[in-house]
Amino acid sequence: LNKLVAEEWNPQLGAIGAEAEKMALKSTWQETLNRGGPTRTLQEAAKKHPWMRLIFPFIKTPRNLLKFVGDRAPVNPLIYTEYHNARKAAKEALAQGADQAYREHSRVAAEALGRLSTGISLVTLSSYLAYSGVITGAGPKNGAARRNLQASGWQPYSFRIGDNYISYARMEPISTFLGLMADVVEISNHT
Repeated sequence: LNKLVAEEWNPQLGAIGAEAEKMALKSTWQETLNRGGPTRTLQEAAKKHPWMRLIFPFIKTPRNLLKFVGDRAPVNPLIYTEYHNARKAAKEALAQGADQAYREHSRVAAEALGRLSTGISLVTLSSYLAYSGVITGAGPKNGAARRNLQASGWQPYSFRIGDNYISYARMEPISTFLGLMADVVEISNHT
């Protein structure tokens, strides 16, 4: 333990504090946007022209929520690439006896695998709930069919518990997985 603390802790760098701040920003969806990226450009334009906030009141948080979902989407090839590259780098570092590099690459690989596993679990659970009728999606596009459903008490993007519906629309980022899969199931059932 003392060896690990000696290698990881550097009072001048404040590594633990920096990591804690990074995690706090990540957990509240406030991570800094990439310089030169479209959302960063939009955010900077909105700072220069306050009237743009009427059209785009929130920029950073929605983008970070979508990034969270994308980083866990089982169809995202970047997750697989990140995992395999990190595992390969960890094996090479281990072969060279570079303990610090091995730990860092193993951490990156574990995080990528964790994100992928979370995404697969959420997609599987959401699909099961949608096929079982426990969650609803957007519902029919046909106005008359939609009104008939709503007249019976049906609600879009909701959990169905008995005859009651409870919206999951504001449960981000989980609601994105639920809604996407509920919509996929509804579309597949009506084609």
